[in-house]
Amino acid sequence: MIFRNFVKTAIMAALLAVMCGSAHANTTGNAWSENTGWANFNPTGGGVTVYDDHLEGYVWHENIGWIRLGTFAAGTAHTYTNTSATNYGVNNNGSGTLSGYGWSENAGWINFGPTGSGVIIGAGGSFDGYAWGENVGWIHFKNATVPYNVTTAWSGGTASPPPGGTLAAPTSVTTTVISDTRIRLTWTDNSADETGFIIERTDGMSPWVRVTMTGADATSFTDTTLRCSWQYSYRICSYNASGSSEYVVIAKIITAACPAYDALPSDITLIGSFASGSGREIIVPENQAVGTLIGNLFAEDATPGGDTHTYALFAPGGVLGCNISFSIDGNRLITTKPFDFERKNKCRIWIQTHDAHSNLKTCHFDIIVTDVPEAPSGLSLRSHSRVSENMPPGTDVGTFVAKDDDADDSHTYELVSGEGDTDNALFAIEGDALRTTAVLDFEAAASRSVRVMTTDSTGAVFTKQLSVEVLDAADAAVVSRISDLGTDDEVPAKADFTVSDQDTALSALRFSAVSDNPGLLPAESIQFRGSCESRSVILTPVKGMSGTANVTVSVSDGSTTAETGFALTVTTGPELRADSRIETDGGDTVAPGGVLRYTATISNTGDRAAEGVRFVLPLPGNTECSSDTAGAVIRSAFRTPGKASDPVYDRELNQLEWTGDIGTGESAEISFDLSVRPGTETGETISFGGAVSYDTDCDGVSDITRHTSEIGDESADSEIRITVEGCLPGDTDASGVIDMKDALRVMRVLSGTDTGDICPDSDVNGDGKTGPEELIWILKEISK
Repeated sequence: MIFRNFVKTAIMAALLAVMCGSAHANTTGNAWSENTGWANFNPTGGGVTVYDDHLEGYVWHENIGWIRLGTFAAGTAHTYTNTSATNYGVNNNGSGTLSGYGWSENAGWINFGPTGSGVIIGAGGSFDGYAWGENVGWIHFKNATVPYNVTTAWSGGTASPPPGGTLAAPTSVTTTVISDTRIRLTWTDNSADETGFIIERTDGMSPWVRVTMTGADATSFTDTTLRCSWQYSYRICSYNASGSSEYVVIAKIITAACPAYDALPSDITLIGSFASGSGREIIVPENQAVGTLIGNLFAEDATPGGDTHTYALFAPGGVLGCNISFSIDGNRLITTKPFDFERKNKCRIWIQTHDAHSNLKTCHFDIIVTDVPEAPSGLSLRSHSRVSENMPPGTDVGTFVAKDDDADDSHTYELVSGEGDTDNALFAIEGDALRTTAVLDFEAAASRSVRVMTTDSTGAVFTKQLSVEVLDAADAAVVSRISDLGTDDEVPAKADFTVSDQDTALSALRFSAVSDNPGLLPAESIQFRGSCESRSVILTPVKGMSGTANVTVSVSDGSTTAETGFALTVTTGPELRADSRIETDGGDTVAPGGVLRYTATISNTGDRAAEGVRFVLPLPGNTECSSDTAGAVIRSAFRTPGKASDPVYDRELNQLEWTGDIGTGESAEISFDLSVRPGTETGETISFGGAVSYDTDCDGVSDITRHTSEIGDESADSEIRITVEGCLPGDTDASGVIDMKDALRVMRVLSGTDTGDICPDSDVNGDGKTGPEELIWILKEISK
């Protein structure tokens, strides 16, 4: 599937190039890496195309796989930025000088314009120079001694060969067999600025292997790691930071004959704390220090009497694997760099052992890197890390992100004491979010500092000081808090507050208010008073209404608005109703001397108790109070009647007074007896009408007085009136008093000496006559 997709991409690129008319040509030939071998520029299923401004396509490398020379495949003009994984590649400056990067999934970046060298396309279409791979070393595009070259039909190249490969090669190279395991090389140094010499060998059955890199001015080297009776070839070149010379090759030299019998090494084992039971795996926890001993190497060898062995890391085909992470000291395998589980958790090394007669055995070991919990190594505040001034507490500032090599680890965050904790009190952490706990002021500080500690799931911590930028904003006025208020429906409420504004003159501020219950508190019933910092708001509720209105006071400076809110609770206060009644034996009439039973009922239908209620009833002049009959009781639907204070008769003013409290839903029932004064003439009217006063706002002062006719129901809208008619039983002269005059008159009537008018109502037995029964009744009444 990958190959088919690649072919489709290549075909489309070619078609687009033809359609667009871009100058281009394909490549052929091979480049060479001393460490990893051949790189084929015209492989099956791949290939590289040269354009005037860039290269496209794939190179196949025998040991590291595909190398992509650019992400662009349209075959039109293009220049790679080499700034991201989706836009990298090799550019052509139009004259054949190449730059930029290729990419190998197995070996990483390949730099076509490295320091000290580079790659060009000459006038004849011949590539020359060196590219540098971070994991493969130098890649050479042209060589004469062992001929290889990458070429193209693209003809725009005019660039000069880059540095590298210009050192003088050594000459007079000779080899001498010293023993069955050693060969000595000598040469003449012809360069003045080399860093040293690279010596490689092959036995004809394996690729060239680097044996050593000597220092500068060296002219000889002895190879001591050879097999007996074995044929080798050597090659040598000089090198420095700019590149290397051409190789000089010496072919086919054979070591001395082997001894009569020498068994070959059959295996290599590793014994140590990191070796696994299988013997072919090395279990290494990540982050081990450089120089950690992995284990000791031992060769299995059946040579009679034993044998001696040396050990070395080996790179078959030039593939280094994990070799660069280890070194061998004697038979001790030691790390040369820490391992990182998150970056790479498995690789392979090859180890070669030689016995005393250069017999060798190569074995591989798989390196298994295990994960070790690691502490967080960094902490940042993302999303915002800044907040505008004047924002309310609870405003999000940003989200914490911990840097941790353990990618799936969880973290908690907290504010801690220490360096940088200056403003910890202004913030709080909820989960991984940093939020304000106060209103921040840019003018007070443009930056705030917090100290934060993050803890991972293992308890490992990382602490860091972080800064929060405070952004400047137009400052709104500052309005003091207004407490909730309560009032009576007939009493305006007043709330005092203060205001300040650091940007605007106080005289330029505009005040307004709204109520969420306009039926109780309309907007036009809200007024502002005061000046400068000291202000007040006057609230007048609708009379007769009760409830709660939430009031929002706004102060605007023209660009920003500050608000404060409070609740106004309105009660209708005590609401008293009065009901009076007179009870007589004669309905609506009473005779002089007769007794009236007066009862006044005062009910509180309001939503607050009436305290200090005072009921005053002036008595008609033709009546007098029987004070010993006066009493009062408090009645309620929620409890049994309770006695209240008794009414008091003021004889001087001839009025009855009662004072007491009447709770919500309660009634005060006040009653007493009145007698009609003797001598009250028939036809006179006895009128009653009292007054009720009470405290509406609980300040201890009665501030409302109402006549009973104002607070009575329909049956008591006016004064109660009783008409005096007739006389009392036995009161023959209708004087209103039963006395001896009445007894004497009855006796005169019985003796026939008094024929005057007798009050008809004085008849005590209803027989229509004045006789002995009336005389007996009168005498009994007088004797009482």
